Amino acid sequence: MEEKGLARHTTGGRVFVFEPCVSREWVEKISVRTILEQNFGGSPAKLLVNLLESGPVAEQELEELEALIRNYRIQKGELRH
Repeated sequence: MEEKGLARHTTGGRVFVFEPCVSREWVEKISVRTILEQNFGGSPAKLLVNLLESGPVAEQELEELEALIRNYRIQKGELRH
């Protein structure tokens, strides 16, 4: 992890103390991007379909996903309020 620049350590006696060099948000984005490219050919739609078909999704979560997509389109200027 240190060689990749993701973590660093300090020495306290005989103990190594590790701490991150990158944010959790950065790791999450890179992880999703990697999964998207390696498993779904870069297609967010294929990822989402696979997620939805993998098991039950609560109605509230479906509504939240719809709202996220709608808000994303508004931010990108594709939809009006």
